[in-house]
Amino acid sequence: MAWIKIDDNLVQHPKILEAGDEAIGLWVRLLSYSARYLTDGKISYAAARAILGRRYSPVRALLKSGLLEDNGENYQIHNYLKYNPSRAETLTKRERDKERKAAYSAKFPGGKKTDAKGPVPVPVPVPNNNKANKKPANKRKPDPAVTLVFDHWKTYHTTARATPNQKNLIKKWLKAGYQPEDLIAAIDGIHLDPWEDREKYLSLKYALKDDSSIERFIGFKRNPPKRKLSELEQSMVDFVNEDDDQNGKTGIFGSYGPSKGLLPEPSKAR
Repeated sequence: MAWIKIDDNLVQHPKILEAGDEAIGLWVRLLSYSARYLTDGKISYAAARAILGRRYSPVRALLKSGLLEDNGENYQIHNYLKYNPSRAETLTKRERDKERKAAYSAKFPGGKKTDAKGPVPVPVPVPNNNKANKKPANKRKPDPAVTLVFDHWKTYHTTARATPNQKNLIKKWLKAGYQPEDLIAAIDGIHLDPWEDREKYLSLKYALKDDSSIERFIGFKRNPPKRKLSELEQSMVDFVNEDDDQNGKTGIFGSYGPSKGLLPEPSKAR
């Protein structure tokens, strides 16, 4: 990539003011073209037509102001080499930069030298003795009683994870004098609670909330309470019991044949 130099006083220069904005736009494009293709400011007529299109008035304005010159063979940007490097200077600089980068890369593993013969040797990694001799940290062995209680909880909730808070909760009640069997009974009891369908109650924290909750759920384990029916379930039971008293078995909850008093006999349905 090459760069062009433009004076920061460009907008106030008399030649710029004389040429006008449209011509100055073309002039900057010609500068960029010359720097890109290293033409030393020379612009062929064909290149000028490709850049300009069918408009010639901007070229006429540049020629009149002196920013562009016509030597009969091509256009020449005025004083281009006075402010911009020549083709030879640019190519020499690029070659020097290429050699400098190659020498810099050769200082590092995997770098390539232009005059090197054969592959560059790969350095052998040196083991870190500090890490090799470092003793592993002593990990605490899991408490078997805590594991026993939580594994029982996991039989109800297979995706549960033994977080530090849950482990500490179990340890708390084990230290308070409860046996693992007591906590397991409380876990069973909470799942026999008539309100077990409420998710917020089905948590280990709620099962082992305090002494009263633990004793309550242990009581559920020993003497399971009758589950409370929903309004829909209770209405269905009441309907069946009432219909049984009037018409006998309806067959709603069993294979007793057609419902008496509710559905027509097969022969009448036809």
